[in-house]
Amino acid sequence: MRTRRACCASSLTITDENDKDVITIDGPCCCTRCCSDADFPLKSASTGTVLGQIKRKYLGYIQANYSKADVFEIDFPSDLSVRMKAAIIGACIMIDFLEFEVNTNRNNTRHNSS
Repeated sequence: MRTRRACCASSLTITDENDKDVITIDGPCCCTRCCSDADFPLKSASTGTVLGQIKRKYLGYIQANYSKADVFEIDFPSDLSVRMKAAIIGACIMIDFLEFEVNTNRNNTRHNSS
């Protein structure tokens, strides 16, 4: 899995065991995800067709400000391999850390990797 930062949204690429791009995940603009659900479509790297999505559910103002819990929903085709399903679950965890967790040890800067 690789990450890259695009303007104001995150982008991830899930690769297979031969390092071939299989699924791309492009996040929403950072200004549109604070008070609503955030959709991260899962797209085929070869055709660009939407295969499913990772969605962070917005739980409302009170819960968002007084709870550290996040709720994610993942939709993917049932015919994907177990490895790809596991990689998508891993991508969900990575999205949570990259987009929605604040780490004061990083001085509020985001981690960028290529």
